[in-house]
Amino acid sequence: MNRLRRWQGYDEFKLLISIILVLLLIPPLLPPPPASTEITSTTETSTPTPSATDTPTPTETSTSTATLTPTPTATPTATPNACADAKPMLNGTTVKAKDNSGLNLYPDSDPGADKSVNETPITQNTLLEIKGKPRCIATSETSFNWWWNVQVKYVDGKKIENGMEGWTIEDTLIDPCAKASPSILKVGNTVMVNDRHGLNLRHVPGVPPSGIPSTINGPANPKNTLLEIIGGPDCISYRGTDYRWWYVRVDKDKYGREGWSAESYVSGNIFLIQVSSTPASSFTPSPTSTP
Repeated sequence: MNRLRRWQGYDEFKLLISIILVLLLIPPLLPPPPASTEITSTTETSTPTPSATDTPTPTETSTSTATLTPTPTATPTATPNACADAKPMLNGTTVKAKDNSGLNLYPDSDPGADKSVNETPITQNTLLEIKGKPRCIATSETSFNWWWNVQVKYVDGKKIENGMEGWTIEDTLIDPCAKASPSILKVGNTVMVNDRHGLNLRHVPGVPPSGIPSTINGPANPKNTLLEIIGGPDCISYRGTDYRWWYVRVDKDKYGREGWSAESYVSGNIFLIQVSSTPASSFTPSPTSTP
């Protein structure tokens, strides 16, 4: 019985020794950890990646420079000579609204302001005069609107003293005489009547419809009467031709008459002849002159 117990104790001892040996031999038999894991871990912990804040890359520097420095086209190109190629509308030229929907005039302080000087649009029955040079206002980096300072001179042919004045865009204006024959006459000239039948002045420029009186009261002015051009011109179409009309004052006329006279006949013959000087006129209107 004692011998049996000794053998059991010996067997248990051998089993314990075997387990210890197995445990000691297992670690060398296990595969080593992956090499990539060690490299990644080493890179992340020992070599930090440079940030964009610390060292800007060349690409980042180029982008920053482009943002801070505007390109040449971004600079407005408005210059004092921006209107050098403006349409040939000169100081003193008379103009009208481009169409009968009318135009608005704006204050000198702010051409194009929301509130216009006039309460209602100025229609084609109004003749305006250009005052001075145009003003260029940039609407974008490369385009401009040309604005003109104009003043109301005639409404329905009647001369207006101290008429309304303001600025309007060029696209709303037309030169009423653009299609008429060229003329050497201008405001301030002295002219002479070139018609043996005499000259009647009209209330409004143009040939009126049949049956409607249009002449200024008083006798007609005979041939060679001197007139001073004090306004206009306005050009009115008649039978397909544009005729130029001038606002004139009769020289030394006891009636003080002023009115509109055509520059030439419908036939094309010159009606008013320019004279080089203004000699004193001794003409006294005759009641028997041809009306």
